[in-house]
Amino acid sequence: MSNDEEKDLSTGIEGLEADDIYKGQPVFDVSNKEFFANMRKDRNRMRFSSDKPKQFMQGTKYRKPFMVRYTDKNNGKQYISKIK
Repeated sequence: MSNDEEKDLSTGIEGLEADDIYKGQPVFDVSNKEFFANMRKDRNRMRFSSDKPKQFMQGTKYRKPFMVRYTDKNNGKQYISKIK
């Protein structure tokens, strides 16, 4: 992909665009607290206060996987985790 091409950030949900795409799945930026609170894979309920992950889960009826990303403010390192 050249730099001139725009990434397709559409999620299939009207009015909702992802912050990035990683391995064909939408990526949403979340806070430190949201990222680490939802790390346990055996949780029955995911809790997000950010609108984008919440809208995506509701719009897909909780059936499509997506990624959440947290960027550490101190060193700029990015952490990414797959949800579902």
